[in-house]
Amino acid sequence: MVQTVTVQANNSKRRAILVDSISSILVTAKTTSDSIPILYDLFDLSVGSQRLAVGEMLLRTALRTSDYELQCDVLRRYSSAVAGLPTDQSQEMNKLIETASGLPEGTDRSNTITYMRAQQVMNEFNAVADSVRQNKVHKAIRDRAAGVEDQYENVVLLFTLCRYMVGSSPGDMVIDYLGQLYRQIRALPERSYALENMFLVQASIIYTNAELHEQAVKMCKELLKVVADLDRSNAKNGHRYRDYSRVNYSTYRRLLNNFEALTPEEIEDYYQKIQQLAAEDTQIARDVDLTGRVEIYYAMGTKQYARALALLKKYIDLPQNEPHLNSLYRFMLKAATEVGDEDAQLVASRNLNEILGKALEERRLERKRELEVINEMLVLQNEQALAAQELADMHAQHHSNLMLYGSIAIAAMAIAIIIMFLLYRRIRQMSNKLSASNRLLVAERDNLQQTQRELITARDHARKADRHKTEFINNMSHEVRVPLDTLVECAHLIVDNVDEAKKKYLERYAKIVNVCAGMLSALVNDVLLLAEFDNSAVEINKKPESANTICELAIMSMRKQCKDGVTMEFVGGDVDDVTIDTDARRVEQVLVNLLSNGAKFTDSGKVELSYFIVPETNMMTFVVADTGCGIPQGKEEVIFERFEKLSSMTPGTGIGLNICRLVARALGGDVTVDTTYEGPGARMLFTIPINNH
Repeated sequence: MVQTVTVQANNSKRRAILVDSISSILVTAKTTSDSIPILYDLFDLSVGSQRLAVGEMLLRTALRTSDYELQCDVLRRYSSAVAGLPTDQSQEMNKLIETASGLPEGTDRSNTITYMRAQQVMNEFNAVADSVRQNKVHKAIRDRAAGVEDQYENVVLLFTLCRYMVGSSPGDMVIDYLGQLYRQIRALPERSYALENMFLVQASIIYTNAELHEQAVKMCKELLKVVADLDRSNAKNGHRYRDYSRVNYSTYRRLLNNFEALTPEEIEDYYQKIQQLAAEDTQIARDVDLTGRVEIYYAMGTKQYARALALLKKYIDLPQNEPHLNSLYRFMLKAATEVGDEDAQLVASRNLNEILGKALEERRLERKRELEVINEMLVLQNEQALAAQELADMHAQHHSNLMLYGSIAIAAMAIAIIIMFLLYRRIRQMSNKLSASNRLLVAERDNLQQTQRELITARDHARKADRHKTEFINNMSHEVRVPLDTLVECAHLIVDNVDEAKKKYLERYAKIVNVCAGMLSALVNDVLLLAEFDNSAVEINKKPESANTICELAIMSMRKQCKDGVTMEFVGGDVDDVTIDTDARRVEQVLVNLLSNGAKFTDSGKVELSYFIVPETNMMTFVVADTGCGIPQGKEEVIFERFEKLSSMTPGTGIGLNICRLVARALGGDVTVDTTYEGPGARMLFTIPINNH
């Protein structure tokens, strides 16, 4: 086992010693799995052409394994090395993308391909003419206007727009596209640190150049978090020599450049961190001394204007600082004004005016390009609107007929649901009778052989009837759901596509269709759930869930059922939030039924949902209180019986509260009426365990 040697990235001699030492170990590696970590270390320590050679060897070795996560990681790291070449690397990048495309499908592969395509976009920019850049912008806009369903393709298009539309003075559209791109990257199915890192670096630079200091600081801080996550991941995976110190240095320096958006404590903290990095890395120290920008930003941020002016006079004309002259001359003018140096003010003003003049012209060209893009977007939108209008006119008559057919179909579905419900009750009664007969026949089987045969036959018939019952309910529910959903969608489609003169008239019928469909769908769901409980087929899938999230979802889905003048709110619990180990879908199902009951019987006032925890019993209780008519004394348990209703004048089938209790008990809890509640209205208590411990 080789002793681990701590080495700084800048120490070429120690680096060379380490490379030689690790290379000698590589020769002794007997298997692919032995070679991978050694090649990783060599890749992280190598520079220049040697890094590319090691990266190619690492990629070939990784592709011989069946570890697809490893292959994607190596492809991303090797493509980053290729992208850093000063020469045209498009062919090599295409080969790497083709290699990644041959890997098994998955989010890791998609993230890797998207990252390499984004690298291509970023690197090809400088190699194409202005006309080609404009064509790429227009093509990306047309592709997005046509509709891009694939999230990864949308990320590549946004990278293209941001890269090819940005100039030295980025316009408002670019800033907007940056925001869209960041949201799109964060919305990917699996987090991609590589894409985030690439975006945050570019965005922080663009915001800094545009003097959008708060946005630039935000991006820099996000970048530092990503780098910290990568450091922890590398340490966990045993990558000893992967070093992000220069990325951190560039980010800290950019933060100091945006000192207007930093607190004095932050300015001091970032400055000290740069000093620490410079003490550990001579290349960073050389850059600090050579450009002087770190000291200039720090002096300006701490309002040491005399020192800042002296530094600016010393370093401002260096070639390395030419890309930053705009901000440097702005700082020089500020510092000279503060210390009263009129000569320096004159020099700074003259140069700053010249720079601003060029920036103004670039801004004018940028605005022109933005107007061209906006015009193209308007043309595309107009074409799409005309096409949609033509389609609406062509199907208007057809939609009118569908409305009539839909009403008839809804009525037929209602009759079918009633028949199915009656059949279910009848089959249930038959099943109970057959079970009783079965028990009697078993008791007499020793004496009555003929009765025994009849009992076996009856038992078989009962099983067959039960199976037929389940199949019938499942088939009927499917046959009802599909056309029911189709009718609802068609009803809304009809309303959305008719002209304004007819829309108001048809919206009323569409709402009727929607309400009827909702009632039928709820009835189907209740019948199916009862069948599942009767057949002991209810599945409970417990996992950690947020109690607040469950409550908020239940409130959002049921608030629309409240009558005019009635409010429905989630007032929270006795803690900010709590994670419970339960089946969120089943808990929400009980809460929705209880809230629906409260809304049904409340004509004015409110329906409230809250919860409290009893740590001693490891139980949580959800509380649903309303200001409705309440529950008559003595009926507190009757309402939980199946098909029981307190009043025949109220809508419903009388199975909602029965289902609530069945589900609650399946979760290890119960649903009861709070008999201590004095009103007005009623208060229901739904108790479940917090966890399984």
